[in-house]
Amino acid sequence: MTDKLNIYCFIGSLPSRAVIILTKVLDIPVELNAVNILKGEQNSYWYKKINPVMKVPALAHGYFTLSESRAIMAYLVDTKMPGGCGLYPKDPRKRAKVDERLFFDATTFFPKVSSILQAYMKNKSECDRKQAIEDLMPVLKTMEEFLSETEYFACNEMTIADISMFPTVTTVYDIGIDLSKFPKLISWCQKMQKIPGNDINEAGGKVLLEALGMKPKL
Repeated sequence: MTDKLNIYCFIGSLPSRAVIILTKVLDIPVELNAVNILKGEQNSYWYKKINPVMKVPALAHGYFTLSESRAIMAYLVDTKMPGGCGLYPKDPRKRAKVDERLFFDATTFFPKVSSILQAYMKNKSECDRKQAIEDLMPVLKTMEEFLSETEYFACNEMTIADISMFPTVTTVYDIGIDLSKFPKLISWCQKMQKIPGNDINEAGGKVLLEALGMKPKL
């Protein structure tokens, strides 16, 4: 099997950005293949063969393919850092805590933010948009509580759980949601903005805001 890594992604996609940022943090060579979901390219026949779910991102490593950003991130660390590293620890309990935060992201945080984005993309009423934002507030409170226990979401050092949530948190800020009640989340985000790949996150944020018909914050 060739060692060449192909990532199929759309820079405006939050999960895509998380995977790209991880490749920058790990400093591993990958080939990025753009799949413009705004033009429906994820529904094409050729892409369905790579990812039957027809979402981004997806990974192809030789003949091996993988979808779901969090699974891809875990795979990248395990294959490119076989000796283990703090991003996805080998210790069962430490890894379980990272997984716990990843599952929280996948089942709770990301879906709430996605609902807000969909409310804008589908031109839903102002009432619907406000309700979607209100539904997010308890989740942000929980995240603030996580950060009261440790410096990062799973422990006192950055893990793939942090990288996974990073683009989603910055999107919450970019679309104008007030985070002033969550100082620890703001502090965490400021630390994350210093990691490799933040330029990708900022560029992707602009693409997403343009798709939503919003202007970037100055």
